[in-house]
Parts: sequence; structure tokens; C-alpha cells
Amino acid sequence: MKRFFLSLTVLFGLTQLVQNSWSQVNTESQVNAQLEYAPFSKHHSQHFAPVEGYNETNHLAKFKLGYLFQLNQQFKLNLLIGGTYFTNSYHRQSYGLGLGWEVIHGFRLKEYNFAFYVGSDFGLITGYKDFFYPELLFQDRYAYFLALNLGLSYALPLPSNQLRFGFKHVPAALFNSDSVSALYFAWVYLF
Repeated sequence: MKRFFLSLTVLFGLTQLVQNSWSQVNTESQVNAQLEYAPFSKHHSQHFAPVEGYNETNHLAKFKLGYLFQLNQQFKLNLLIGGTYFTNSYHRQSYGLGLGWEVIHGFRLKEYNFAFYVGSDFGLITGYKDFFYPELLFQDRYAYFLALNLGLSYALPLPSNQLRFGFKHVPAALFNSDSVSALYFAWVYLF
């Protein structure tokens, strides 16, 4: 529980720092909405798998709202809040709320606009009560999660629309579970 509140405090502090420090530099701040979908995942080992094996057809759907800060000519910072729904590795429905960040580096290839991005999402999620050690749960019900993300974004010819293709990884070091990764795609709308 201390880690969760420490994480929230650090994120709040970073948000305030970004808001105060970069407000003069920021000429293109934008609110954005993201809709992600990952149809399946792959576990890197089976050490903690249930008897019936891991579910790897997760149909993960995630909705995020973000605020984009222009850091300089090449880089942007996106601070995010969102929710997720999926069938977890243990064949249970999971719901989660979390925060995230990503650093985005844009580039052009001929007349097309692309961007690389890297970041992470963290928060609380349901559906793991019977599978994780009790001391790893918040309020004996919610599991902490951390997902590392990286990918490529393409600016569509439609104004303010982007498509993304990315890779998501949940490290095993945080839980009594195995590492899991997923490929995902997303639609992003800039307001």
C-alpha cells in the first residue's frame, strides 16, 4: 500500500513539475483519447501457471485520456489516465484503473508522419485475488500492475487521427507470476 501511495505522489509531483516548468515552452499542448486493443498475449514461462494453463486470448481493451506537452522540437510527453477490461491469464474478468506516461519522438518518412513512443502504465486491477500472495494485494482485492510500452504511431490523412502498433510487457518481478507480453494496436484522436 505504501508503494501505491508513493507512486501516486511521485506521479502527482511529476505532473506539477511538467505543468509549471514546461508551460512556457509548451505551444502545442493537446488533450488526446486513445483506444487500445490486444487480442492475445504470450507468457515467457509457465512456472506459476494454473493447472489448465494460462489464458492467452485476453481481448484486452483499454481507454486512455491524455494531455500532451511539447518538450522541444522533437519530443513530446503524454500524461495519461485510463481504464482497462480483459480476460486475465487465470481465465477471470479483470477491470483496472491506472495512470501512465509516454515520451514521443516524431519523424517524417517521405510525405508521411510517424512517431516512436516509449512509456509505461501503472495502477490497480481486479481478478487476481486467488492467484497472488495476499501481501501483494491492495485492500485484499486489487493487484498492482505495471506495463511497459513501446511502439510506432502513424498520422492518418484524416485530421487529428493516428494509428498505433505497439508492444506491451508486464514483468514478472512484481508478482508471483510469469512475465507476459502482447502486441496491440490503437487509435488516437487529438482534440
